[in-house]
Amino acid sequence: MRGIANHFTCQISLYAYRINRLPISI
Repeated sequence: MRGIANHFTCQISLYAYRINRLPISI
């Protein structure tokens, strides 16, 4: 369970980083 939660947090951080890097208009 912990591994899944950690992976999810990592994904969220990666998304936020990418959005901050280059904001994409949807």
